[in-house]
Amino acid sequence: MANLCTLEISRDEDIDICLVSVATPLPRESDVQQRCWADKSKSKCVIAPWKPCHIVSEQSFINENDEEERSVIVRFGDRKMDLPNCKLAWAKRSKYFHSGARVVAFRRSVDLPYIVNAGTCQTIPLYDRQERHPYPGMLAAISENEFHHMIFFDDGHVQKVKNEDIRLVYDFECLEHAHSNAKAYFKFYQSLEKHHEILPTIDQLVSIELNGDWVSAVTTEIDLPLAKFCFKQDEQPDRYEWLYLGSPRIEQVWRKLIESKVLDKLFNFTHVETDSSADDEDCIMIERCSQPSRASRRINQAPEPDGRPLHRNHECNHDCMRLEDETEIKKFSLFHRPLAVGFKYSVDTRSGPFYKSPCNRILRTYGAIREYLAKVNSKLCIESFSLERNFQPSENHQLPRSSVEVIDHDNLPISICDSGLELDKNFNYITENKLAIKDVELENSLNRCCDCANNCEDKEKCSCWRLTIEKLLGRPINPNSNDLDDNKAVGYKNFRLKNHTVSGIVECGAECKCNVDKCENRLVQRGLQLKLQLFQTASKGRGVRTLTDLPRGTFVVSYIGEIIDNEIARSRSNCYQFSLGEWSVERKTPSPPLNAKRARLESDEVVQDFLNFFPKVVTWHDESDSESESDSSSQEDAEEKEEFVVDSLYSGNISRFFNHSCNPNMFEQRVFVGDDERFPAIAFFTKDLVKAGDELTFDYRYELMDEHRTLCRCGEKNCRGRLS
Repeated sequence: MANLCTLEISRDEDIDICLVSVATPLPRESDVQQRCWADKSKSKCVIAPWKPCHIVSEQSFINENDEEERSVIVRFGDRKMDLPNCKLAWAKRSKYFHSGARVVAFRRSVDLPYIVNAGTCQTIPLYDRQERHPYPGMLAAISENEFHHMIFFDDGHVQKVKNEDIRLVYDFECLEHAHSNAKAYFKFYQSLEKHHEILPTIDQLVSIELNGDWVSAVTTEIDLPLAKFCFKQDEQPDRYEWLYLGSPRIEQVWRKLIESKVLDKLFNFTHVETDSSADDEDCIMIERCSQPSRASRRINQAPEPDGRPLHRNHECNHDCMRLEDETEIKKFSLFHRPLAVGFKYSVDTRSGPFYKSPCNRILRTYGAIREYLAKVNSKLCIESFSLERNFQPSENHQLPRSSVEVIDHDNLPISICDSGLELDKNFNYITENKLAIKDVELENSLNRCCDCANNCEDKEKCSCWRLTIEKLLGRPINPNSNDLDDNKAVGYKNFRLKNHTVSGIVECGAECKCNVDKCENRLVQRGLQLKLQLFQTASKGRGVRTLTDLPRGTFVVSYIGEIIDNEIARSRSNCYQFSLGEWSVERKTPSPPLNAKRARLESDEVVQDFLNFFPKVVTWHDESDSESESDSSSQEDAEEKEEFVVDSLYSGNISRFFNHSCNPNMFEQRVFVGDDERFPAIAFFTKDLVKAGDELTFDYRYELMDEHRTLCRCGEKNCRGRLS
């Protein structure tokens, strides 16, 4: 076990430390020009190297807080930009630094993470060479004797950098403009009066977080306060990475920080589980919850129990929902509808979220909400309510002033963030699939018809839900078995789909006797009910984000386009094609893969991915892991089978602009809405809680071929590099 030491850190930040000049290195491009380095990226979510530029002019102005600010107009070649001081750094070296200063620094590519192929011993860098331009970060610790100073970079890397390779940012006292993923750690590091660091020895095993798991790593080099570790992974190349010995990613440090309660201001620890069988190698699993939003209401007094109104002698009826009769609820986003008709959402710090009805009845469970809606004969259904922690129905993403609502999608228009992102005039926006194949007639192959009288709340009695189970089992349900009990989690629950179903979901259809508006097995057929926005991403072209919070399992929208066959699909660009089939079939001639989303067009690369400063020790099950398994053994005959494809190249909806991510927040699900099972809907559901303003992404799972080697630009730390 590595020794854990505690270092006393001086908090006197008014004292500057003078660094004695050393041998002058070769001049860099910006030094010769005696200008400055600048951050020319427009988005805060991009971590890019700073570029050299010429200063054209300087100006001062009064901001909205009546404070004087200074900006500089700089020139990159023939292009001019107006940049604030926080995006500019001196070209010349400074003689004075202090810990916590905002800097840019030239770092060594050899000290960035890399992997080594065990068979060939070949070293494979994980990042491009980066010596030419500096990267932004914070000067964390100063070494007066060695003239090497520890820098925490915005993208999560840490290095000891020579003083001649460090440049002060004009506004070096301000860390507010650091990348959002790094800013929290920078402030946390500065707030510590004592830093807990381990002191390992060479070849010592240390437990370190990697990709959400605690992994044993071997200490290979030590250069205090840093050390180089080797992660030996089964059936994968060895990974080498330099790490700060006080990093929270080191399990021993992480435990110490938890014990000292210095993390309590950043996280709420809802539970801590320890594997006691692992002795000294035990792993703490910590679920982190964000602080309650300002929009949440703190309850000072314990509310009344379910079913009891706050005023006596009241019998709930439709008069309690008078506001609903005056409101066009479909004009509101799904989760805003209860608020629009008088419901209030609050959070009790002890018992969690709850709703208060217009007549002040406290509703803490889905059952209580469902019972109340039925009693007052409300138009709302349980779909518009969520009791998920950290969800805020009133939270909205702040729209830019240039936003315009131009895409008409039924009752909810879709906004475009900038006027320069209008859709191509040749693109036809549609909300239903268009059958574009000649001589193909629709068939009634599902033969479904339920006679449920309770909105299909009792799934076991709904013949459509039972049909979903039969498709999953591949056989009729055995009444003498546990087929139904074993699959109760399959399908929708409270209008949410938490887990992917490989064989597809069968929704109730036109011939069913259930209530069309309130049936809990009708979801995808209702269409888009959320407010979405088309916007320009930092590196992937156009993308789509949600303007409101979305709970886990929420239906977002279906993939819409022209339904074509394989022959037509092969004659078109495959950028926006989505297969309606689940398993691949044997073909006489090779063709692009059709079991997943096709490759997108080329666009700008993500400049830099991010390594977490804090450990990500909560791992989430990927529902899509099992869906791409190919059941080739069950198709022994070589008979050609017809498959169909949805293509949104010329006609489609907002889902056409969903980008790929190796760590997506949505998964796709086949849903049988119509009677012809050859043409299921491709529906997108959220994998976890998605906050307002987050981009909506899914995993293309694209099978690479020689002519389709498309680079991935998602920027996630677990990025696979290609859309595979």
